[in-house]
Amino acid sequence: MDFLSENNFVAICLLIFAAIFLIFFPHIYTSIDEHTFLKNALLLRGGSIGEQDPELACRSNLFTGEGYVGTQFIGKSIFIIPFTFFGLDAVMLSGLIIHIINTVLFFLILKKLGIDARFSVLYIFFPAMLWASRTLNSELLVLTTFLAAFYFYMKQSMHGNVVAGFFLGLAALVRYDAAVGFAAFALPLLLHERKKLFEMLLGFIPVVLLILLFNSIAYSGPLNAGYGPGLSIASSLVKINPITLLAYIGILAVLIPGLLASPLFSSKKKYLPQFILLSIAYLWLTSRFTDITAFPLTIDTLFTARLRYLVPFIGLLLIPYSELLEKIAEMAKVRKNILFVSLLLIATIGAVFASSFHANFTDSRFESFSQIKSNIPQGALLIGSSDNCIYSITPSLERTRYLNIVPEYDLGLQGKGIRLNERFAGDTYFMDLSYANRSLNTSQRQNNTNWERQYMEDFIKNNSGNLELVFETENPNSIKIYKWGG
Repeated sequence: MDFLSENNFVAICLLIFAAIFLIFFPHIYTSIDEHTFLKNALLLRGGSIGEQDPELACRSNLFTGEGYVGTQFIGKSIFIIPFTFFGLDAVMLSGLIIHIINTVLFFLILKKLGIDARFSVLYIFFPAMLWASRTLNSELLVLTTFLAAFYFYMKQSMHGNVVAGFFLGLAALVRYDAAVGFAAFALPLLLHERKKLFEMLLGFIPVVLLILLFNSIAYSGPLNAGYGPGLSIASSLVKINPITLLAYIGILAVLIPGLLASPLFSSKKKYLPQFILLSIAYLWLTSRFTDITAFPLTIDTLFTARLRYLVPFIGLLLIPYSELLEKIAEMAKVRKNILFVSLLLIATIGAVFASSFHANFTDSRFESFSQIKSNIPQGALLIGSSDNCIYSITPSLERTRYLNIVPEYDLGLQGKGIRLNERFAGDTYFMDLSYANRSLNTSQRQNNTNWERQYMEDFIKNNSGNLELVFETENPNSIKIYKWGG
């Protein structure tokens, strides 16, 4: 058996990645975005998108005819619905499934382009992809649709073009800003391949109509979205954060030398405009909607979480990057078998280290999650602050009662009408939580979090006579849980 053949080598890479993933399994998500994706999946499974009960609607700051509606795009929630029938661990496993699907697509694309498919090892163990597969964030699923679209885009047939357009539509369903993917693939066709463009539109438009229908139901208008009216979003695209733009270009240039320039060296020049347009669009959009200074910049996050929003275009650029590396290896007369074995060994060591590091992080959150659930009875009302509502879903995926100490932070303007003191009873609990790994964090985001949590500290101080401390720990994170006794 030739273990270094393309098929076998990539299969071995996937088996190693899957084993590492399972050994360092992420038992819980850690961000409010991920919580909203999961909560929306549970709502959709029950036949709705909005929640009428404010105590079950945390971080749903839009209020429409459907009730309280979360702001996150719906595509990722639709994807994880089947996993929700088997509990939280199954939901967290969904990232590995997406990663495997992406690897198969990446492998097929390299084969079709005549590039050694063993370069799939670059995608499989790429740190940002590894991190994304261990979360419930949506960008890795956008990459799935981009890779599928590109595979069919290359087929040069009506069927392929329609399917490519359909997958680019699905990309927009997962994240509305991913519609730039269709623009990047379609614009180069305006001059010479209008028939191909028309065929792509046949697949793309039905998904767009579905998105407009969903917007009308969930957000009370076809051009509305969770983050605001479509027209205001479009008009804001002209504004970018130059510091963020330059920072991301610099990060990519230093951490992945040659990635941005790799399409220029591809033998398939017919796809050069598509790669260039997609790169420009993603760097532009990321610089518009994110501020790189809002989060802490550390060595471990530069290659992972900080590249989160660039995952879809990085994944596609790894295709011409693989060809570039193949040419360099041939020029340097490096034996390919030695090259790929070396890449796999280095990647495996890196994946073990990165997965272990991330597992320590998620394990500490899961331990806090278990402590909270063990000390607050099922059916009780938990009042917390900042992103504490990520703990309002049980391991069996039951949604539990939760309110923010300042309701409008989670529920928007509608939350201002909620009088917390009218909900205080013997089954009301208050939680003061802070994370050990954030104690020295001075980023803008952390400052906002600290400001929100100050309200809880002030409330506890001012109502100490009515509160009974029922649980306290500093390990792994600082948690104090009080029961209302007034």
